[in-house]
Amino acid sequence: MAALVLEQFTWERAVMWLSLLAVLLAKLIFEESLLRTRFLDYASYCKRTKRLLPFIFALIVALP
Repeated sequence: MAALVLEQFTWERAVMWLSLLAVLLAKLIFEESLLRTRFLDYASYCKRTKRLLPFIFALIVALP
C-alpha cells in the first residue's frame, strides 16, 4: 500500500495512508489492553515474543 502512495504520490493518498496507519496502531494498542485484562499471563508472553514491529512499536507505545 505504501508503494502505491509513493508510486503516484498525491497529498490525498498520503493523508489516507497515514490515517489508516494511525487507526491500525490504535486498534493494536486497544487489542493489547484487552488481551492483558483477559489473560493474566499475557504480560510474560509479551516479554518472550516479538510484536508486529518489535523495536518501533515499543517507541510508539512509550509516547505520552
